[in-house]
Amino acid sequence: MSCSPAADLKQGGHCVRLHMNLLSPKSARSDAGASKNDRHQTSIAAVKIFFWLLLPSVSRSYRSTAFTITGIVTLIATYHCVRIFNSWVDSFEVVSKDGGDFAVQLTGAPFNDAYCYVDWLLTVPVLLIELVLVMNLPQQETVSLGCKLGIASALMVAPGYPGEIQEDLAVRWFWWKLAMISCGYVVFTLVASLAESISK
Repeated sequence: MSCSPAADLKQGGHCVRLHMNLLSPKSARSDAGASKNDRHQTSIAAVKIFFWLLLPSVSRSYRSTAFTITGIVTLIATYHCVRIFNSWVDSFEVVSKDGGDFAVQLTGAPFNDAYCYVDWLLTVPVLLIELVLVMNLPQQETVSLGCKLGIASALMVAPGYPGEIQEDLAVRWFWWKLAMISCGYVVFTLVASLAESISK
């Protein structure tokens, strides 16, 4: 199956977007994509180690919140990045044609594109809660705002997956609009809360 620069391969009702920069015509397993992903994984892991090593040098008020949480988020992101790439490698095979053109073939193993959404369901609420924790708001307001933003951000991310796997564009727009309701609430709440925190 030949691929254009942004071709879709349909597998089990899912559309998987393949980009040219992930494919190498000289490799059956996309060496270019592997190299790029290795750099991505290494960068995230390095950032995680950097944040945790820097903990003793950070003010105590931020040590147990911002830096610790950021380290946890990058750890989660590193794990899911590895899982996503392993799933991609298992599901697709890039075959060179006479050293020039290339084709992408399905191996038969399903590609798990839910990893992205699992990652976002974990990391986005945590990052928003981290932002609330460093605002220096009263404890009761911090707990209330953290819960609201955590739940709202999860409701923002969750509709993305059922929307992505739909082939009907109208259904995709429905899920997008549903996600944007929570997104609008998150943005409005953050702007109002940040303005209040800055004014104090």
